[in-house]
Amino acid sequence: MNSLLFKKRDLGDPGDQLVPSRANNRGTAGQRVDWETSLTIPGVWASVQLRANILSTLPIDVFLRRPGSDVPQPMTTPQVLVTPSGNGLDILDWLFASQMSLDLRGNAFGQILARDGFGYPTQIELWHPDRVTVRKTHSGTYVYRFGGSKVATEDVWHERAMVAPGSIIGLSPIKYAATTMGVALAAEEYGADWFGTGSHPSSILTNPDLEELEEDDAATVKERFIGSVSRNEPAVLSGGWKYQSIQLSPGEAQFIETQKWTLNQVARLFGVPPEMIGGEAGNSLTYANVEQRGLDFTAFNIGPTIFRRERALSKLVPRAQFVKFNEGALLRTDLLTRYRAYSIAVKAQFLHPDEARLKEDLPPLTKAQKEDLANMVHPPAGANGEGDLPAEDPGAKVH
Repeated sequence: MNSLLFKKRDLGDPGDQLVPSRANNRGTAGQRVDWETSLTIPGVWASVQLRANILSTLPIDVFLRRPGSDVPQPMTTPQVLVTPSGNGLDILDWLFASQMSLDLRGNAFGQILARDGFGYPTQIELWHPDRVTVRKTHSGTYVYRFGGSKVATEDVWHERAMVAPGSIIGLSPIKYAATTMGVALAAEEYGADWFGTGSHPSSILTNPDLEELEEDDAATVKERFIGSVSRNEPAVLSGGWKYQSIQLSPGEAQFIETQKWTLNQVARLFGVPPEMIGGEAGNSLTYANVEQRGLDFTAFNIGPTIFRRERALSKLVPRAQFVKFNEGALLRTDLLTRYRAYSIAVKAQFLHPDEARLKEDLPPLTKAQKEDLANMVHPPAGANGEGDLPAEDPGAKVH
């Protein structure tokens, strides 16, 4: 039988080292860029942490689309969206880890280990994307291997971030932004070498009266000077000795500007406003309040990611149901604005008072509290010391 029938074509194995270590590779500034090294870049760490923190802490709701009705019906959250993994991770940890995988590798992989009576997953164990390979056979089917072991396609949970035409593998930011990340790593290494390893002298002692100084005499002078300044005592120089501190020259300090540049570039790569991770905003846009900034961030940055993850998680519930992240937690306004909105909603009958209280983590009103509030709005007759007035005597004379 022709062996070509069984030839497999690599789709872009997420498990390989996407940017191998090449000392002469100018594209990555001679740095190895992979999962581990990319996280040592402050901008990458901050961006991935911010996105994963936001998405994993948004409340999850499940709704049912009822035929003939535009109003979705709230449903009980299934167990797979409460404790999806069998290794102790709750939904918050599971979402954080999978989002981190999506942001760094462009893919999140999990193995479905258990299902309910209707065939829907109840347990999905996440795998590190570097331990998963995906290949396409000659017949057009896909083969997944987790840790080298083949896993049936129907038992694979695979989410993607950016997908190119003709591939089921998400594009990896680590691969496509290797140049930027390599420059960032090189700047970090340069700074650490400059300030930490002593590859440059911090100061110079000179004596114009001495044309040449023996090695032993130079060592003695240096030892005495260091001994003095290490005790935080004033250094007294005599005999023509002069002290000169070495500072970063403008050219040598350029790596600091490089760090600022790479921070902004990395922030844009992950769809995060640079100022949210300590970078510099590229414009003079300001926001009137936190809510407006949250709306802008949701609409143009994290919003599409939330929508894609909602679509993916909706596959875990019956077809007529769907999953929604409560973005209201992200757009939480100040106290006065919220209370005004609740007042309008309650008066217009969009919200029940107890629903408004629930949004503020308050329990429903008790019967006694409701009676007290009713009396405050509509005081009973005789309240505030105003007793019932006697009937007017029609025969009374007015003087």
